[in-house]
Amino acid sequence: MSDTTAPLAPVRLRTRPSASALSEYYTRQEAADALGITPPTLGEWTAAGNGPPATKIGGRFFYRKAALAAWLALRETRPAG
Repeated sequence: MSDTTAPLAPVRLRTRPSASALSEYYTRQEAADALGITPPTLGEWTAAGNGPPATKIGGRFFYRKAALAAWLALRETRPAG
């Protein structure tokens, strides 16, 4: 008896996460807009480890809305006085 099983077709993974999976996240552009900076500046901060926490998916960075708010809160200062 010979094995005539056809090879399995490769599985194609979704290249972009679904919108519902990312509803709690900003894109780099959205996060930069919320911070009042440019996306390249946010990218530099992320690369240097000085920016808000980011999640990288398929070469794109996403910023959880709650983490961005927490990161901002940690940078609050009180006026000297």
